[in-house]
Amino acid sequence: MTEQNLTEPLAPLPEDPRLYFEESWQAGLGDVDVYRRARLDSVARYLQDLGFDHLIAAGFDEIHPYWVVQRTVIEAQTPAVDSLRETLTLRRWCSGIAKFWCNVRIQVVGDKGTHFETEAFWINFNKDTKGPARISDDFVEKFGQATQNHRLRWKPVLSSEPSADAETSPWLLRSTDIDQFQHVNNAAYWEAVEHLLQGSDLLTGRYRAIIEYISPVQPTEKVTLSSVVSDKEADIWFIVDGKAKAAVKVISL
Repeated sequence: MTEQNLTEPLAPLPEDPRLYFEESWQAGLGDVDVYRRARLDSVARYLQDLGFDHLIAAGFDEIHPYWVVQRTVIEAQTPAVDSLRETLTLRRWCSGIAKFWCNVRIQVVGDKGTHFETEAFWINFNKDTKGPARISDDFVEKFGQATQNHRLRWKPVLSSEPSADAETSPWLLRSTDIDQFQHVNNAAYWEAVEHLLQGSDLLTGRYRAIIEYISPVQPTEKVTLSSVVSDKEADIWFIVDGKAKAAVKVISL
């Protein structure tokens, strides 16, 4: 994905089932909105939980227990359906890897018609140094089998500068928004996106939503949402002391 093409196709599901990890569960009451549509923050939590399960199943949960996400892409390939109690099948595989990070694809398909294609750029994290950590050769060998891209590079695709005509509103943090690293959990940002886009048709049809995390939001910081929303797209920035901590773009497909 490039700055010029934010809707280019994501890597396809590998044909060999040995190259992806699969689990299924049901969407519950806490996963859907008032219309029973699966929410963006729910999908983001699926990505986190499945990732942890995948690490355990592959035997890397103690070697590489900590990961931070730099960018997440969530694409709704079908219009919204009634997802309550829908059985969701999730398939996870690596679509790009390098020494310190990897791109991970997750496909979410429900038996009622829900279909999300997602991709996340994850950085292997050293909890002590607070920085990237080198990925083990065994990890690269195992997860790299699903992709030919072993020279993955990071490059932002969203602007960190809010639009001059953006509307602003406060975003009040809650204790439940904070994760084990004492940062705002990445799924919590999507709750703010859902709130800003309530009543919009953007999330009821086919769309692609992209978030890039620029720097972590701390529990004590005061956050302002800066947003520009139209019928076809939305741009949102999470602002602290005049600087963007995260940027979001939602595009109707």
